[in-house]
Amino acid sequence: MEYLNANRWERLILTHMLNLCIFDFEHQYRTWFYNDDRQVYEAQINMFNSLFWIERQWFFENQYYRIRYSNIATLYSTNPYRFKQKKIGSYDLDTKENPVHHVCIHSTNVMEKFVDNFRNVTELTLFDTFDVSCDSIVRSLNRIIPLKQLSTLSLDCHRFPFDQVIELLNSILFYRADSISIQQKSTLEKIQLLVALFSRLEYFTINLYQKDLETIAKFLLSKFNNNSRHLSSLCISKQRRDLIEKLRILIEIEKLPDDFTIKFINRKLYLWW
Repeated sequence: MEYLNANRWERLILTHMLNLCIFDFEHQYRTWFYNDDRQVYEAQINMFNSLFWIERQWFFENQYYRIRYSNIATLYSTNPYRFKQKKIGSYDLDTKENPVHHVCIHSTNVMEKFVDNFRNVTELTLFDTFDVSCDSIVRSLNRIIPLKQLSTLSLDCHRFPFDQVIELLNSILFYRADSISIQQKSTLEKIQLLVALFSRLEYFTINLYQKDLETIAKFLLSKFNNNSRHLSSLCISKQRRDLIEKLRILIEIEKLPDDFTIKFINRKLYLWW
């Protein structure tokens, strides 16, 4: 819970970021939530209610939801500068509040409780515990979210059949989506199909087999690929640090982007150009 130390954040901001206007924060904490554990957690997050945060109008909310045999506690920034977010876990949630713009679904078991609740949603995240049924996933999701108005889709579930991914993508207005995140390992053929469907893509998060790095990178970064002409940010998740040097050498040899920045953060490789 080191990142939940509000006093350390205060010292950092007062020492090095005096002109900071926006503090956009989200932290997830997985726990078994024994009584003592929950008391420690709540005491920690209550420090974000001090005068320091109130004076700057930096406010936070927290949510709890159960995933299988553990609990997830989330602390996140709220208005005025952050869209409302709602997480659907395995128990009922109160949705009679400000319009929700980002829905995160961990479980399909309670989706029926939220029919027509999220009509303003523009961002959808499906997590690893999301169980894809044999029925049409589009029909199920459309009952709670107008899929055609989504601009951001994140698939953090690794057991999502690719044919259902395509069915889901086909239900979204292609020209609107500018950001896609898929955590399931993808081949060049799947990447090519996604880029063809979303020709306005700007931010792309993927997972891949290292043997496919060269062919996928060449395809996405090619100046002659009309479908990826808007792409300017690539994140490759769950990789080893040595991949950064391989990608750097490939870009320089092939003379792909003329100007680029590459970083490795928390097992993710980020490339901007």
